[in-house]
Amino acid sequence: MTQPTNDPSAENERLKRIMERGARTTLDTKRRFAAPAARLQARRPIVVDIAGTDDLTKELAAADTEVHLVLDLEQPTAPDFAALVFLNTPDATANTPLTAPGYAGAIAFFGSSDANDHHSANPSIRLSVTGVIRKLGATSGFTATLVPVPYSGRSSGRQTVTVTASLEVVVSKVVKNS
Repeated sequence: MTQPTNDPSAENERLKRIMERGARTTLDTKRRFAAPAARLQARRPIVVDIAGTDDLTKELAAADTEVHLVLDLEQPTAPDFAALVFLNTPDATANTPLTAPGYAGAIAFFGSSDANDHHSANPSIRLSVTGVIRKLGATSGFTATLVPVPYSGRSSGRQTVTVTASLEVVVSKVVKNS
């Protein structure tokens, strides 16, 4: 007897067909672990301790459960740097390989103080870190490290972004329309 396979591309195609016929998606937050706000400056990384996450890896056993790193940003103007984001890599630098087990992604900053600008000056960025957490394996807690990377040819000076990081355990579902 042939065993069923968990082919991600087949599942993606199935979900695509459902969405094309009419469906909606939900993203429900089951738990949220917040860290205190920290100030990211252009010249040095910050490490944020996200407390209370000791049992986080156990929650990933449930179907449709994911973990997202949410970064709420406050910036008076868009800074002239981007940032690399790592989990449980407190010694990360701009030279840390993007293949490092804790690499979660990169973020860029947009926005201005112009009321007609369509980019928010205080965005919230959501990175799916489920795969990163699985790569890291069981752990007794999580840190997020943000490493500023200056844009080529620009002076980043003393620009600062206030970052409030949190890990959210979420359940994502596709619901067919009736």
